[in-house]
Amino acid sequence: MRMNALACLEQLMDRLDKMTILEDLLPFLLDISFSDPDIYMAVINIYKRMLTDKKFGLTYNVIATKVLPHLIPYTVNPNLRRDDFRCVMETLNAMWSRWKLAELLR
Repeated sequence: MRMNALACLEQLMDRLDKMTILEDLLPFLLDISFSDPDIYMAVINIYKRMLTDKKFGLTYNVIATKVLPHLIPYTVNPNLRRDDFRCVMETLNAMWSRWKLAELLR
């Protein structure tokens, strides 16, 4: 059921405004515990989608203070498949790069 809800949210993202994403979707994602690697990957896919467009409001500050601290501990989950781990690392690297670039531009 969680997987279906996450898939539905990913499909609805284009119809949500920035404030709804920041005030409702992001806190929801941050409250999810990643007991299942498939749930972790569904959340990673949503974050990956949020990185593609500034309208989703995933700023460097949000990435640095909320998203990365929530996602990084689960990278050591032994149940992650190799391809999933690679996808996670690519997404985290994209987040890190955005945050690092913003820091350099300040």
